[in-house]
Amino acid sequence: MKNFYFVDDNKQNKSILFILREIWKILIEELLKKGIENIQCFLNMIIPEISKIIINNEKSMINKNERYEFENECNQVIEKSILNYKDYYSNYIKNNKKILDYNIKSIIQETSNFIS
Repeated sequence: MKNFYFVDDNKQNKSILFILREIWKILIEELLKKGIENIQCFLNMIIPEISKIIINNEKSMINKNERYEFENECNQVIEKSILNYKDYYSNYIKNNKKILDYNIKSIIQETSNFIS
């Protein structure tokens, strides 16, 4: 994985949007290397667990050990999700198809004026 530091770049001011775009590009590259092609699906998979870790975090993140423990916990979720991605992806597609079918049927029913 590439190291990504903007701290060393004092020659030009980088906007937060620029930094986020660069991080997003690296995220996509790294996930593609792991065989993850649907980024939205993968994020849907990890965000609930990662958000719990963040919300329940009581560490101050002042020392390296606390930060390491926090990052390690997040990495475990990510690694587990990478391993389970294919199974999750097939369920994700199946569920999205059901939702789409239901929504299409609802729209057709709501917009049609058939009198029986």
